[in-house]
Amino acid sequence: MDELDRELLFEYLYTQNRKNSIRARLNELEKIYHNYSFISSPFAYQEDGMTPVRHPPFDLIVNDFVDMEQQAKRCLQIEDYKHHEFMKYWNALNQDEQTYLKQIANQCEHLKDNSALEVQTLNEIHQIEEATGHRFHLAYDLAIDQNTNIDDVKSTMSQVLGMLTNGQGV
Repeated sequence: MDELDRELLFEYLYTQNRKNSIRARLNELEKIYHNYSFISSPFAYQEDGMTPVRHPPFDLIVNDFVDMEQQAKRCLQIEDYKHHEFMKYWNALNQDEQTYLKQIANQCEHLKDNSALEVQTLNEIHQIEEATGHRFHLAYDLAIDQNTNIDDVKSTMSQVLGMLTNGQGV
């Protein structure tokens, strides 16, 4: 498993960290908004005494806050969906498989090779990414199942060529 795949697996195993980060940013944003003074004076000047202090219009501040709040809540919905879908797969794995994947994500050395499980897990993650794109109207890559059997390379290439030609054949 290469470094990018390992990072992707890590993100799926520890989605709670990202959700906590989004919530913390949202809380910080709310604090800034609630501590903002909407009161201004025509006699307020910068420290130089020459430049008047101009507050942005109230409606722009409120609109920006609402937009950022909606964006953060949408990110949380997306993360919840990904977490829910991945946990369906995760709970179907046995304890040894779960331990192996956690060790890969945490970059442990000297692991026995279980490339079939790695490929299966990455395929599942790619399927979740595609489903997330469909559900939330996001850009996504089509998920192509990676094969562990060299004999199946021809069918994979047919899938790829079919997508590139939009199903018009080769």
